[in-house]
Amino acid sequence: MALELDVQAIWPGPAPRLECFRLWTQLALERGGANMTLRQAVCIRIEDLIGASLLNESYRHKAGPTNVLAFAYEPIHPTISGEADHMADLMICGPLVWSEALLGRKKVREHWALLTVHGVLHTLGFDHQLDEDERKMTRLENDILAELNMSPPHPFAACRSTHSAVSPAGARKAEMKNPRLQGALE
Repeated sequence: MALELDVQAIWPGPAPRLECFRLWTQLALERGGANMTLRQAVCIRIEDLIGASLLNESYRHKAGPTNVLAFAYEPIHPTISGEADHMADLMICGPLVWSEALLGRKKVREHWALLTVHGVLHTLGFDHQLDEDERKMTRLENDILAELNMSPPHPFAACRSTHSAVSPAGARKAEMKNPRLQGALE
């Protein structure tokens, strides 16, 4: 599989290395059912509180920052245009990763991994709007983190209110162009 990963750090604070994001993203794509024989393109943008707030307000119409937003795109015609089979943008709010980890007494690196995996799974169609879907997604996240020798996350009881995925149609309507999240911030 060819994973094209672009990590953009808007937030100047500490964040994991590119190799960590690559491992977490690739494992989530594989375990989440992505077609690994085709090219996968993912952009992860690490935002500050202001940028995360602007994106959350623009795409979810909710005030304040969110820890992760996920945007999936359907390729127009990958065999002709050379586009990737799966294209996605993730926004992760760096300051929220740190504060949530510290408040939840979690390892910061493991929380970065969880939010990356969680966002990638959203782009593959996983959701947590219904209890059954939430259990399925949380179980898959636990399995992926266990494979990484990380502690299973606490159940995402509050995840419905903290972040969201934007559907491919929603992303197109929002005028966002893959692989950059800059439109809402300009």
